[in-house]
Amino acid sequence: MTKSDTPSPAASPQAATSCAPATTGGSSPKFTGKPLPHLVPTPPSWHYFNAEHFQHELDNIWYREWLCLGRCTDLDKTGQYHRFSVGDQRIFVVRSETGELRGFHDTCRHRGSTLCEASRGRFKGNRIVCPYHAWTYALDGKLMHTPWRLPSDDFDTDAFPLLEVSVGEWGGNVFLNLDPDPAESLQGHLGGLPELFENWRLETCVSTFRMRKVVDCNWKIFWENFTECYHCPGIHPELCRIVPRFSQGILRNTDLTPGVQSPSRERLLAEGAVTWSDSGETDLPYFEALSEEEVYIGQTFGVLSPSCFIAAHVDFVRFGHILPIGPEQTEVTIECLFPEQSATLPESQRQPNVEFIERLTLQDLRVCELNQRGMHARPHQHGVLVPQEYYTYAFQQWVHERMSATEAG
Repeated sequence: MTKSDTPSPAASPQAATSCAPATTGGSSPKFTGKPLPHLVPTPPSWHYFNAEHFQHELDNIWYREWLCLGRCTDLDKTGQYHRFSVGDQRIFVVRSETGELRGFHDTCRHRGSTLCEASRGRFKGNRIVCPYHAWTYALDGKLMHTPWRLPSDDFDTDAFPLLEVSVGEWGGNVFLNLDPDPAESLQGHLGGLPELFENWRLETCVSTFRMRKVVDCNWKIFWENFTECYHCPGIHPELCRIVPRFSQGILRNTDLTPGVQSPSRERLLAEGAVTWSDSGETDLPYFEALSEEEVYIGQTFGVLSPSCFIAAHVDFVRFGHILPIGPEQTEVTIECLFPEQSATLPESQRQPNVEFIERLTLQDLRVCELNQRGMHARPHQHGVLVPQEYYTYAFQQWVHERMSATEAG
């Protein structure tokens, strides 16, 4: 991945559906990072609400890929835990006595009772105690005690540890893979993102704003909206004033000039603007290590499929992560991260960024829900992508390829 203003194909959401999008003209256009040469039908509408298809996506994508769960600061003390739901799977992550994060399915090895009655908290005495029959586990998942159980020669405490999942940390964020032996390491999944965001030092950033909302839309609709700006002129007038090209419904200026190579140093922001706020100005200090190029470009995007994105600016970072709840429900969390010195300043100095991002998010989530509702029209078999929706096309192809690969395996 290179440092750029828009996600590269490798950095775009890398997920999948069980049927490829139909195409016009008999073949699928190759992704080039440029406008599509012709109209491309989208996946079938039922891919966005059918429960069986949603389960296939869970099995082949969400239960196999590395997922971002949020900031590590929520789990900085020994015994602190946070429970998450991914589809119909409940997982909890806990800070162990050795200081590392461990992740487990939220189920007791006795008869399957849930272990965490609250969504977050701290295990008393650094022991995980089942609320049903009090089987007791250490923070590393080892079974320690089974009170009131009558003895039997065939019982071995070592045979009943908690069911573990893979957990990792990067950039101050927690990542999880439901596969205890994933095909790809977290480092491999991150690809070039650590280098891309190195100068923002994400692990030291402080989250001072968090917005969490259950949105009535399929998870793919969230990403399809994220990957295009065709909707920006009608939905994001404030954003279009800060990023003028968005007012034309395009991602790059070269979208209007086919055949012209996009420059590596293409500035996005309006004249005089330095960040995303209504005025484009900021009273906050810049991230200290930013290069001249990063300041000039004005915004740097990265995506880790299928669960998170990072949009970095000179004075703050927009961090978003999602989890699927059902075929037509997605939990969306948006945070604003600031350098440590900015986090200690009066809230009023951060408010222009926060207000801008909160409004932008609500605008996006509203149209995602509108999109979802319309999918149920019986005559609507599929939609169509227009030329500037090439990153949406790349996402849909990624979804198809991921599903095809796992089904073939």
